[in-house]
Amino acid sequence: MIWVAIVRVPLILNARVHLDSDLAVDGLTLMEATRGHLRWHFPGTPHLGIGPVLVALPAALIFGATPWTLVLGGVLAYECVVLATFLLAWRLFGPRSAAWSLVPLAFASVGTIWLSGRLTGGHLLTVAWFAGTLSCLHAFLSRGGPARALHLGFWCGIGLYLDSMSLAILPPMALVSIPAFLQPGPMGRKFLGLVAFLLGFTIGDLPREVGYRIDPYDSYKEQFNTILLRKTSGPNEGEIDLDRTKQLATDHTRILALECLPRLIAGHRIVFPDLPWEPTPEKFGNRAWRRPTGPSAVTMITLATTGFLFAGAVLSLMIAGLTSRELASRWTSLALFLTVGLITVGFVINKNIFNSDNYRYLVFWLVAWAVGFGV
Repeated sequence: MIWVAIVRVPLILNARVHLDSDLAVDGLTLMEATRGHLRWHFPGTPHLGIGPVLVALPAALIFGATPWTLVLGGVLAYECVVLATFLLAWRLFGPRSAAWSLVPLAFASVGTIWLSGRLTGGHLLTVAWFAGTLSCLHAFLSRGGPARALHLGFWCGIGLYLDSMSLAILPPMALVSIPAFLQPGPMGRKFLGLVAFLLGFTIGDLPREVGYRIDPYDSYKEQFNTILLRKTSGPNEGEIDLDRTKQLATDHTRILALECLPRLIAGHRIVFPDLPWEPTPEKFGNRAWRRPTGPSAVTMITLATTGFLFAGAVLSLMIAGLTSRELASRWTSLALFLTVGLITVGFVINKNIFNSDNYRYLVFWLVAWAVGFGV
């Protein structure tokens, strides 16, 4: 955790340089919070709860709402990711795996480091909450009981309030909880646990519902639209445009494989001559453009090394999840894998996927990569 902080010092010191419109909204919201006006969610984005502001608020109250205290909040959110993932790996596979799981988190790619400079855009607090949800799920599957069911439901509800991306954990969690529900035992106690979970979830998700009713304005109404587009003219108007849908699915899969996932795990995109033109770094000010000549040797070595480690980590997580003697670890690993798979499918079918910047929607893979690497 000390190393994570040291590596990100330049990001904090140069916070003014990489301010953009998203960070401006985050900064204005943080500034309002220091003056006593705490919103339910970020302006114009009811699917993002105010939680990330609370991470940056202590430093902002002491030093003022400045760009560097804003970015410091993102760094602290990533520290939460490190801690939550470490504890999850320990719970699933023991202290040795937990120690090794720190390697991909501490020595992260430049792409992951860049996400630390984003208070909301990196979704890092959501990732930490995701790892914490899996820990709560493991505890429930290990020992059961209404109290743990209530805690798990409350944690899931708060997670959905923080970020609608947390919705992806709910179907896998429900799926792996079915065997626990079907095990021999008093049905009354099981139904009491189900009621406790639903009660906890309702309480945890209540701020999202209240915030939406108080401030329903949404600047991103098409944020979760899919690629299932309908024809707008012709004899088949209103039907699903299958050709357009297939083309978008192909394009999004290409962006996923060649740009977003490599940028998340390696910090580089797989650059080919036929990909879009890029700005020359030394002439970025006047927007001079050139076609890339191809990836450098360092880029290829980095991509090959991290790609090999990432594939090995995912495969190890699959094997360990299937062969673990502890049922709770087996089912929790399955929930982890199914969630990142669901996030990946959601990435492909989401209409609003355009370029490598969309790699931030794949951040749940950081948990799977770290835990798998530990295994």
